[in-house]
Amino acid sequence: MDIRLKARIFLFAALCMAHLPLQTKALAQSTVTVTARAGLRGFCKANQWLPVHITVENKGADVNARVQAAYKNSAGGQTVSAMDISLPAASRKEFFLYLMPETFMREFKISALDGNKTLAKTNLNVSCSEDENLLLGVVADTPSKFSMLNNIRPLASYAKTVQLDIDDLPDQAQGWDMLDALIVSNTDTGTLTPQQRQALELWLAGGGKLFVTGGLQWQSTAAGLNGLLPLQPSGVKKAPALGSLSAYALDGENPLEAETILAAGKLQAGANVLVEQDGIPVLVEKEIGLGKIYYFAADPGLAPLDNWEGMEDVYNRLLGFKPPKPTWGYGVQETYHANNALSTLPELSLPSLMYICCWLALYILVVGPANYFILRRLKRTELAWVTVPIIVVVFTSLAYAGGYAYRGVNPILNRLMVMQGWQGVEKARVEALVGVYSPNRNAYQVEAREGFLVSPFPSISDNLQSGDSWATLKNESGVILSEARVEIGGMKSLAAQGYLPALSIEHDLKIKLSDNMPLLEGSLTNASGYTWEDAVLITPSGWQTLGDIEPGGVKNVASTLTNQANAS
Repeated sequence: MDIRLKARIFLFAALCMAHLPLQTKALAQSTVTVTARAGLRGFCKANQWLPVHITVENKGADVNARVQAAYKNSAGGQTVSAMDISLPAASRKEFFLYLMPETFMREFKISALDGNKTLAKTNLNVSCSEDENLLLGVVADTPSKFSMLNNIRPLASYAKTVQLDIDDLPDQAQGWDMLDALIVSNTDTGTLTPQQRQALELWLAGGGKLFVTGGLQWQSTAAGLNGLLPLQPSGVKKAPALGSLSAYALDGENPLEAETILAAGKLQAGANVLVEQDGIPVLVEKEIGLGKIYYFAADPGLAPLDNWEGMEDVYNRLLGFKPPKPTWGYGVQETYHANNALSTLPELSLPSLMYICCWLALYILVVGPANYFILRRLKRTELAWVTVPIIVVVFTSLAYAGGYAYRGVNPILNRLMVMQGWQGVEKARVEALVGVYSPNRNAYQVEAREGFLVSPFPSISDNLQSGDSWATLKNESGVILSEARVEIGGMKSLAAQGYLPALSIEHDLKIKLSDNMPLLEGSLTNASGYTWEDAVLITPSGWQTLGDIEPGGVKNVASTLTNQANAS
């Protein structure tokens, strides 16, 4: 072979080898990218559901991926929330995952996986505060207009303001619980999805607060809030001064005497006007369940309100405190008693004393007199050393088989639920505990539907899965907890939070005031299609038994209201 030809072949091979690592590296690079935002721009509250807004983009060929949010829990395992998605070529998907953070959690990881292969990942940092602190969200074109919200000083806590976009608002009401108040100003709320709109209403009913502004951009701000606002704006009016607002906020000091543009419209049912100027409502409130909606007809970011110190007093009065809730509104408090209740299964009660006594009497009769009589008739009493063990084995087997049949062979779910509904709200909040009992050692798949989220109860150390882990998979109907392991005759517990259609209740109850004790009078009507069993009316004075109420049934109420500080 010619030397020059050899040199050319060698040079060509060397060039190929030089390019080979680059080509291999290029093929190894993933075409999937993942970005995420945690909670409310990195802020959250311990022991409240943490929404994680995730965006996954695929610039390559079709791929099926599992996207998960995970952190190392206090038991040494992994707490994981995942979702399977299909990513066609040149596609982009956005969705929420929900994690239950522990107090110590400061960071977690978002990953896109194809089997055991990691396609993309990113780390997120969060700062979870105590539940007593106020967390205020601001969705506005210019959030700096509301910087004075940071000056709110609640009792025994502090307030933190977070700047948000519409996309940051979760699509499930459980993800809103960490937020104490939301301020919406000069933002197109018409971009709210139906899921976000419903989550907003349910969050309000559970004790949230919504502060909405008017002004020149009233139309876009109110676009997605129809039916919620206490005043439905339809135009604007000019007020020559806002002396009534000065009197409300600063007791007349530093009066507002400049012209102000106010959104005007029709007051809705249940609206309460707090401030009015020349017949124009300036500040209106409306209650929804335990929460409130405030409509401020002006734009606090424009003159003369932009530099008016009285706005800080307005925010303090309306947003600087948490409304009280009934005791059942705070979830499960007594974990020990709750676990005892979950472990109480009628199917597992002991057999009656009469049954046990009859069984023992039969055993004594057979192993003693009957055995002896038969062997004596056969004149083979020496076989007693054989027949007695056989009888013992037979009776033991029968006792075991009977107990196995009595206990059952199927797993049992014991569910305890408290549903809290509010007048005018279609869904009721559900706090549920579920006990999983297994008659034998097994692993089960637990499914929670209707938008429920499940978490360990009472803590991660008592989880249902191996390796001290807690992993759930989100799908279209709810979440799945796979590989739930329960020992023979064991009971494991989990908690679930969600919403179900509320029972329809109608009433004309009124509180009658006089020189004597207040009196609650009227009637309750069961407007649902279900029979209420053992219904009870609870008041500050105690409770009044109503009994069973059939669909369409009416119960009259006449109850004296006394404030018993030591009442349970």
